[in-house]
Amino acid sequence: MNIFEQVKSMLCMSDVVKFYGLQINHSGMCNCPFHNDKTPSMKIYDNNFYCFGCGEHGDVTGFTAKLFGISQLEAAKKLNYDFGLHIETDKPLSQNQITIYHNQQAEQREFSEWEQSAWQALSEYFKLLRDWRSAYAPNNPDEPFDHRFVESLNNYDYSEYLCNCFINASKDEKLKMKDEVTKIEQRLCKHKREQITAVAHREEHHKRGRVL
Repeated sequence: MNIFEQVKSMLCMSDVVKFYGLQINHSGMCNCPFHNDKTPSMKIYDNNFYCFGCGEHGDVTGFTAKLFGISQLEAAKKLNYDFGLHIETDKPLSQNQITIYHNQQAEQREFSEWEQSAWQALSEYFKLLRDWRSAYAPNNPDEPFDHRFVESLNNYDYSEYLCNCFINASKDEKLKMKDEVTKIEQRLCKHKREQITAVAHREEHHKRGRVL
């Protein structure tokens, strides 16, 4: 194993975060040090972190590199020293080791980009349902239900459940939610198309009114 793999295998993400002064709550969340975070938005997993606020992510060396403004290699060496891991650091990395590490980083970046867009979709849909419940609630028992109010009644609790699950899920568990996330993304796209159509209709109606 190269120094990155050795450091990652010997250290837990939460231990590194705590060692460098961050407080983790009972949900595994902490205030993100990479943006002005007023409420905990960074999730700490066993081997990596992800911020739902700014999208920063990475493993123990990535976190340390970002925190101190140093390279990944310098971060690995710092962790080796700070935690007394006694990993030999003078031996240069082979080209194959560097390639493997870069491939792993690319895979992590791809997942993190999907993770961020998935969370945006889940949270946006949940907020939309919450708004619909109050905005389109009938004023009296005889008033017909707006379809958006009905959708809110049917999906609000489940949407909240998906958001909570996603926040606390592991990488593999999140990937198993891809189909649900895709359905919600499609529903949001449909909603945006409906909004565009509604605006176009209002503008057309306004133009006709001015002509008359």
